[in-house]
Amino acid sequence: MTLPLPGEPTPAAASRTASDRARERSRIARKWAYLATRTTYVPLPQNELERELAALFDVMVVAVTGDRPGDIAAAVGTRLVELHCVGHDCLRNTVEVLGKSLLAQPELQLVVRLGDRVVSALAGLTASYLEATQQSVLDQQHAISAALNRAAQGVQRNLRVSEARFEQVFATSAGGIAITDLDGRFVRTNEALCETLHRTDEAFAELTIFDLAPASDGPALRDAYRGLLAGDTTKVSRRQQLVRRDGELVPTSLAVSLLRDADGAPTHFVTIVQDDSEVTLLLGQLNQQALHDALTGLPNRQFFTSQLETVLHQATPETTTLYHLDLDAFALITNGLGRAAGDRLLKQVADRLTSVFVEKKAMVARVGGDEFAVLVQDSASTQEVEDTATRINEELSEPLFANGKGVAASASIGIVHHPPAGIDAGELLRAADSTLRRTQRSGHRQWSLFHPEQDRAERARFDLAATMPGAWEIGEIHVVYQPIVRLDDRRLAGIEALLRWEHPEFGAIEHDRCVELAESTGLILPLGQWLLRSAAEQLLWWHEQHGCALPLRLGLTPNQSCDPDLVRWVLDALSDTGMRAQQLELAMPAQTLLTEDSEAAESLKALADTGILVAADGLGSAGDLACLEDLPIRSTRIAGWLVKRLAQPNGRNGPLARALPDLVSLAHEVDVTVDVADIRAVWQADWWRQAGVDNARGPLFADAGAADCITPMLG
Repeated sequence: MTLPLPGEPTPAAASRTASDRARERSRIARKWAYLATRTTYVPLPQNELERELAALFDVMVVAVTGDRPGDIAAAVGTRLVELHCVGHDCLRNTVEVLGKSLLAQPELQLVVRLGDRVVSALAGLTASYLEATQQSVLDQQHAISAALNRAAQGVQRNLRVSEARFEQVFATSAGGIAITDLDGRFVRTNEALCETLHRTDEAFAELTIFDLAPASDGPALRDAYRGLLAGDTTKVSRRQQLVRRDGELVPTSLAVSLLRDADGAPTHFVTIVQDDSEVTLLLGQLNQQALHDALTGLPNRQFFTSQLETVLHQATPETTTLYHLDLDAFALITNGLGRAAGDRLLKQVADRLTSVFVEKKAMVARVGGDEFAVLVQDSASTQEVEDTATRINEELSEPLFANGKGVAASASIGIVHHPPAGIDAGELLRAADSTLRRTQRSGHRQWSLFHPEQDRAERARFDLAATMPGAWEIGEIHVVYQPIVRLDDRRLAGIEALLRWEHPEFGAIEHDRCVELAESTGLILPLGQWLLRSAAEQLLWWHEQHGCALPLRLGLTPNQSCDPDLVRWVLDALSDTGMRAQQLELAMPAQTLLTEDSEAAESLKALADTGILVAADGLGSAGDLACLEDLPIRSTRIAGWLVKRLAQPNGRNGPLARALPDLVSLAHEVDVTVDVADIRAVWQADWWRQAGVDNARGPLFADAGAADCITPMLG
């Protein structure tokens, strides 16, 4: 099983045909076109608009995969304005459609930092869109200015008509218009400009256009007007903040041109002022939505990761601490009180976490459904991580009210304190997440620190688990067999089928380790079915060639035992291979059988009804006897931890050793045979026999090996 290299299509993407991609492209364009035409008038037929938008979506895909996403995507923003897809709602809908669609494209899933690249492309689109919109407005403004010039120049030909036309444009224009003399003093202003800057005509009369700019911008604005008057340029277009009467700054776009007399000599400046407040607000909202969690208002994972990268570049990692939190039992709260209550709880948790770190140089972010992260830049006064972790759970333990009910929240916390130099943001986040998952295995309301040695061990285990499917596919994983013998006469009582991985680097990885790795990834389900079928075929061969009538034993994991399809695939394997049900013994973990609402007990009963021998593994206490009494179990195996404990020098002198014969006797009272595994020495075999155990397997009798190692034992 080979994973795609970076840049190669994912399996999902590779499996999509050209027609699949074309249908998806058309679907996106159709939705985009519908949203665009619902909020603004677009002078194109629907099918032509959809073709245009489909082509623009292709450009966005190229932008996300290119070296400069924002520059490539800029062409899309410009084209949208050309198509007249303009307006506040149209831009918002465009960003939403493209953002969701690009992130969901299968062929883009392996693009490194896809989210960042999509945001960058959308930012480029938005910027060019706004620039093109402003340019369109400026062009209209210049057209108005040109009309004013023509009207003024034609005053002698048709003075009254021209004046009326001028007055109509001047009075009804949505943009502010100011006529100033060549020194910049206001001669006339329209109502729109007065409303924009909260000033009266009389107030303007006391000022120059340059007085409206912030002091730092005044010289540059004056130079622009002088250049227009000197003929260095034919018009001036610039973004400029202007000062309102109350001192607030208003973002505007200025378009400036000259009025000339009949002889062509300049007499006045005409300045058209477009209020950009709404556009600026929209851009700010888009940035907020892209970088913050909508529910809590906290930075999202993308923003947090970006800030983490910045901090790691600007400060030494040794002054940084990263906390990764996961709320305990959050699903219980949402399932019990509803999703709305869960949302309110998340808001309150966000507020309390913020309050914990309010006096520190820290960033609190929501990085997942019920997960939060906190980046702290340590100082001499920074609290110890132990105290901080304790304070977090103390704050959360105060009742949080949802639907009028007080809910106590707690968090499991993974902490990376003063990470090693040279670590990058991605690796630091992974280390914190790994520490959190290890913490959660210890229970709720726990915290733990990142330890490099433990992390290396876990990563090695994860690496093994991740590569196990490929090892199975290329034949590195084999079925091996180990005899089960009767302790009283050492005769064969059965054969147990086991897994072995012949790893090219680590050598033989035995059954228990193989099962642990496969259980952690879900591979155990198909691997277990293959083990059963392979062993059943081998047992039939032994039966045909050597008359072997011994039962075949397989141990099941918790996941296998709870598999809803367990009975079906076991019976299918027996039917396909021709193995009789009475030849198979299946063992489930005793603790799984004792779990309430578990499907394992029902599956075990159904298997027993077909004639399959069923067993319980992990007998270690009197409480485990309940499943032997309540279920049709024929055999049980002593818990592995108990075998290891009793193999220690002083293990046979304690109360456990004295209680074991009674435990075995109780099992015998309900007609259950008892066996034990991993017997390595003669004294162990004798001790367990004296304790009443019936059967055993282990290296003392024979190592697990290939089928041809078992064949000579069959007589």
